[in-house]
Amino acid sequence: MDCLFELSNDEQFMQNLNGKLSAASEYLQERNDVALHLLLSSPTRSFLLALCRRISHLDGVSARTLEFYRQQAAEAERSGVARLSSGQLQQAYQRMQQVTSSSLVPVAEFEKMLNTLNHDINQVYAVYLPALLRQASHPPQGKQIDMRIKSSQAQMEAVMLLSRHVPPAFMSLVKKLFVDDLGPIRAQLDPAALFFADFTALGVQDDKASLAARAARNGGGPYYDSFKRVELQRGTRGAKPWRRCVRCPTLMEDVSPNRPGVTYVLAPQRKCSCGGSWGLLTKDKMVL
Repeated sequence: MDCLFELSNDEQFMQNLNGKLSAASEYLQERNDVALHLLLSSPTRSFLLALCRRISHLDGVSARTLEFYRQQAAEAERSGVARLSSGQLQQAYQRMQQVTSSSLVPVAEFEKMLNTLNHDINQVYAVYLPALLRQASHPPQGKQIDMRIKSSQAQMEAVMLLSRHVPPAFMSLVKKLFVDDLGPIRAQLDPAALFFADFTALGVQDDKASLAARAARNGGGPYYDSFKRVELQRGTRGAKPWRRCVRCPTLMEDVSPNRPGVTYVLAPQRKCSCGGSWGLLTKDKMVL
């Protein structure tokens, strides 16, 4: 979002949108900026939409759970009958709701923007791709049309992600995105807080200064718990062993819950978020 806001304030980029989209694409390539491409490409856009739905679901679950605890406490006070203590689990849900409800970018508004963009892109594909196929020397017929439309869309998506070339047919919707669609979400957040936020835990900064700082720290950078999203200290591995995904380099502290409520909360971490299984690291080793 910060990159999109920066582009909307960039006079040269906005002027390029009034001409040919190829000029805007070349300008983005010079800046090494792929934020727009990630939104225009269906796989990455769908992934962002799925994340928004998961965050909204977690926010709803935590809100309903906390409301249940409040009602339970009120009922216990009226009846004088003590309820089972669940302080730690209640605190966990409170922390979860605090995280999901205090995002720098309002999740509901961001999801709304993505759905609007998704609708606009589908409309462009529905008009542009059939017209493009009809111009071929041997246009497809019958059932082949739908198959060719799907394959053509997949090729355009791949080109967009790999070569950063945005199709000329997207000119109107890109303009609409920066002129109309970004306004409502910008009004509901603090652009300065978003710009100065620390995203080190994501490990996505690839500028020279960030890479040099990462290499100089602990021989390659800090490790983060993929579940708690907190930094793991190498010197404290004696307390809890670490898990490492057998498919990707994700790490997390080993957890052995013995309470039903905690087991339910930790159920999503039975496997890594990429779908790989966890392997338990032995002491002082970082390779399975």
